[in-house]
Amino acid sequence: MREKSKNTMRSAEEKERIVLESFNEGRNKTASKYDINVRVLTRWRRRYQEFGLDGLRSQTGKTSHGYNHLVGLRNKKNRTREKKRVPSERSWFKKGIRYYQRLEYEVLEELSKQYSVSLLCNVMDINRSGYYKWKYRKAHPSKRYLQRMKDVEFIKEESNNHKAHGYRWLAAFIQRKYGAIMSPEYIYRCRKYAGVICESKHYKYKKPGESNYIYDNLVWNNWNASKPLEIIVSDMTTFYSKGIYYELTLYFDTFNREIVGFGLTDRKGDIKPYFEGLEQVIELIKEKEQTGSSILHTDQGSVYSSKAYNKLLINNNIIHSMSRAGTPTDNPIDESLNGWIKDELFIDFNLKKCDDVLSLIKEYIYYYNHERPMYCLKYKTPHQHKTDMGY
Repeated sequence: MREKSKNTMRSAEEKERIVLESFNEGRNKTASKYDINVRVLTRWRRRYQEFGLDGLRSQTGKTSHGYNHLVGLRNKKNRTREKKRVPSERSWFKKGIRYYQRLEYEVLEELSKQYSVSLLCNVMDINRSGYYKWKYRKAHPSKRYLQRMKDVEFIKEESNNHKAHGYRWLAAFIQRKYGAIMSPEYIYRCRKYAGVICESKHYKYKKPGESNYIYDNLVWNNWNASKPLEIIVSDMTTFYSKGIYYELTLYFDTFNREIVGFGLTDRKGDIKPYFEGLEQVIELIKEKEQTGSSILHTDQGSVYSSKAYNKLLINNNIIHSMSRAGTPTDNPIDESLNGWIKDELFIDFNLKKCDDVLSLIKEYIYYYNHERPMYCLKYKTPHQHKTDMGY
């Protein structure tokens, strides 16, 4: 038995009940049950999805303040929304509009096991065609998407192996090691998509001390050496590995930031690593048959200012230059490199749990001189930079 004829006027509440029933029972079945034209029921459903109960109220005798007015308000709202929408939010690597749309689609897909998709789209205010497009893309991913996911996993793995470095350094490292050319911007997006953040250590600032020279500062931040072994800097840094205290003394050539000497000890205050590193530098100078004197810049530590140490410098035509007392900013190259090196040793080389610290330091020095690209050298290694300069 038919409940009402086609010409019977229905209230907005009754139309709402019929529309909701059609979402569950189906459009054709519901239209046949209430003797309603399928196109009329489709129009009711569309208006109900767009404007709710107000869209189902009768517009007889009304002017533009009725349905047309609601359409105008909707268009105005959409235009305002588009103006406020930042284009960059649609990027695949950001948690913008598309990211939250995917979350809505995932919730809808889970709930669709219990309720109809049409009803869920209506309640959640989700475009049904957009949902089905997302399902199709999920089941049939494009080649571009698959390649991007491979790149994300590869970059994530390399980032985890080199946690102390950012995306620019990683781009140069990947190109050098694997021959794969990836722009720094693309690596940045992949890292952001994967949630990768580089790690670093933080150190307390020390206020510069008063001048108390033993030797004059001959450099005064003019670190532009014209040839190898012209200006050398040195400093000692400390660290713990498996609860054991270590002191590491490094010598850097400012021409290409190469480590030209080092010494390691597990005894506090031991002078041996200072002399071991210096002897390595002297051997290099003799091997290269260096003409002219070299400058060694250090702080005013007790070993650096000792008579035995400076006598060795004088005998090998090395001029000593010193920073002001308590002023590490007078030796920025060594201080910054020591910081980066310790970060890499602990984060990338797992120095904290190392069994053979000396072997690890030697392995790292080779990696540093021959494999590690540096920003100040235009992402070349120290060895490559020196070779390109003809030395």
